[in-house]
Parts: sequence; structure tokens; C-alpha cells
Amino acid sequence: MPSIFISYRISDSADITGHIRERLVDYFGAEQIFRDVQSIPLGIDFRGYINTELDNCQVMVVVIGPKWLSAEDTKGNRRLEHPDDWVRREIETALNREIPVIPVLVGNARLPKAEELPESLQALAYRNSTTARADPDFDPDMARLIKSLEAVLAEPSSAPSTPNNLPRSGAVEFVGRETDLNNLHIRLHQSDRVAITALRGMGGIGKTELALQYALHHRDEGTYPGGICWLQARDQDVASQIVRFAKTVEMSTPEGELADQVAYVWAQ
Repeated sequence: MPSIFISYRISDSADITGHIRERLVDYFGAEQIFRDVQSIPLGIDFRGYINTELDNCQVMVVVIGPKWLSAEDTKGNRRLEHPDDWVRREIETALNREIPVIPVLVGNARLPKAEELPESLQALAYRNSTTARADPDFDPDMARLIKSLEAVLAEPSSAPSTPNNLPRSGAVEFVGRETDLNNLHIRLHQSDRVAITALRGMGGIGKTELALQYALHHRDEGTYPGGICWLQARDQDVASQIVRFAKTVEMSTPEGELADQVAYVWAQ
């Protein structure tokens, strides 16, 4: 599974990104580097493949060129404003996972300011960046990048051993709900095989945060070593999320209809 995910915009920096990948492959090996055009097999649904790589990589390299921030779609709208823009989705996932994200500036580009980015990407503006300039500076620039990546990959992984796809909590401190958390745990352990419980209440009282805090706590405690799967039911395809999560825990899924894949995963 690749450790380094390269995010870039084709219309902005395809050529220099290719050179960056080549240098990283020479040092780390091709199996450690993900770049879409070289890494996604033909005939594979690229959406699920990219999502799996995003869920498992250890560090993201974001190549930012002169047109990265201003790139537009066919209607003249800035592409970063679209929630389904793949560059945006890639970086959002990495930021939410709280893995290192290294902006690499090319073509005399600058690091975007926070106010120039969608809210979900504003943390990118505060990530320490580096450059990949043309010769004769390319070699020393790449040596600096490789040294930084080596340091990241050499660190003991801070990721929990429990497989999960939990989002980052927005709570600075979560207090006063210990009884609710304990009651939820008791209800989920009333059965030896399958337990289902629901959190009820008016909107805005913190049901989602309560569920997330429970999941984060027991992820760190290792209560559910088989994995914790967080499903977004609103405006999301739950079936696709289930299959994607299965792939993150290296469960093979059969080819065919989505319903058959979900049934197989659930049976496991």
C-alpha cells in the first residue's frame, strides 16, 4: 500500500508532478508512491481506488502551481468551490485524517492564503511548504523534500491500530456527558453478536458529537479491534461507504452489483 499520496491538478502541474514522482520513485520505490495516472489499474473504478489510497497513506504531497488556485470549470466557476472537485476532496480527506500534508510550490507559485480557500481547506494555508524549482535547483529541492518525507515515514505511526474511518471532532473539550457515554456502551454490549441502539433528541443537542466521541474513545482503547465504520447517512450513498470501508481493512469484495458487494461485506 503506497505511503506517499501525490495530489495535483492536471491543468496546472502535470509535467513537473511527473518529474517529482520519478525522483520519489527512484528513492522510495514505485510501490510507496501514489499518483493517479501511474497507480490506478485500467478498468478499475477510480473513485473507490483513490478513496482507499487516501484512507491508508501516511503523508500527502500537494503540488501547487500558478493555476492551482484559480483553475475553472467549463462554466467559469472556480473548481475548488465544487465539493466534488477531486483535488479538494483529496486534501480534505488528508486534513481530516490529520496526517502530514506538504505543499510543494512549483512554477513560482505561492502558498494560498486561508481566506482564498474553501473553509474545509483553510488549514492547508498553515502547512509548512517547500519548492520544486527548475534546474539547477531541482536536485537540492528534491533532496529537501525527500529528507522531510523520510522523517515522516520513520516516525512510529500515531494512527490507532483499530481500522476506522472516523472524522475529526470539532470539539475542543468534551465534558459533562460521561453518563450518556457509559449508557451507550452498556446498550451496545447487551448482545454477544449484534447490538443496535439509537440516540434520540431534538436537533442541535449533540447526538452526532456524542456518537463520535464514543467511537473515538473506544478506537483509542481498542475496544473494537475489528474496526469502527462511520457512515454518513445524509446526502451520502451508505452502500458505497460500506464497501469502501471494507477495502480499507483489506477485505476483498466480489465483482458485480453494489448490493451483492454490501451483502458479502455484511456477512463477514
